Amino acid sequence: MAEIVETRWELDPSELVSGLASDKFLLEPRSPGCHHSDIIRDLENIHIKPGQRKPDIEISEEEMNTLNRYRELGMVWEVVLEEAFKQRRVDNLDPSKFLRQVEVEHDGVFKTIDAIHIPDWRVLEYKLTFRSMNRATLDKIEMEFWGWFTQLKSNCFAHETRLASLFVFWVNGTYHPPVPQTRRYDIIFEEAELVENWHMILTHKKVMEKEGRASWLK
Repeated sequence: MAEIVETRWELDPSELVSGLASDKFLLEPRSPGCHHSDIIRDLENIHIKPGQRKPDIEISEEEMNTLNRYRELGMVWEVVLEEAFKQRRVDNLDPSKFLRQVEVEHDGVFKTIDAIHIPDWRVLEYKLTFRSMNRATLDKIEMEFWGWFTQLKSNCFAHETRLASLFVFWVNGTYHPPVPQTRRYDIIFEEAELVENWHMILTHKKVMEKEGRASWLK
């Protein structure tokens, strides 16, 4: 009979802040090298919403450990569900009208795009989130979901289009009550903001490499 020893194990908060790379769920392995999801994640954690997964008040160590377990569950569950949702949507697209799961390299940075609608050359992205759709009013959505829009801008820039559509599955809707909702957001970006966004990505790539946070160099 096997000998089993149980040991108390706590989640490392630094791992939680780093997030979970959804690229591992892609149907095809991503190319080695720098991927812009890594840069966006680092930018968001350091500059856009620093400490977003940390409590704002002093709590006990045990309470912190409990929060960390909930965070881990939420992030893993959300990432897995999002990729399954995305795959179901993309797999059902008409191959004569859509390019699906497109990986491109641009200025030394790889990106994987969910799909491109060929007739109007529109970038499509699919997202699933447990966050409240109350945060997604048209005047706030770009800042509240900064990572999504930074990704969209980068993808549009790489494919020389200003058109994008964001399809969102809001698992809990507005939370009043928590009922699933789905929304489509059609976007036309300004050329200047696409250029500015890409400059930001490349600048931060250099910062990550200089400061030793570039996993693609290790």
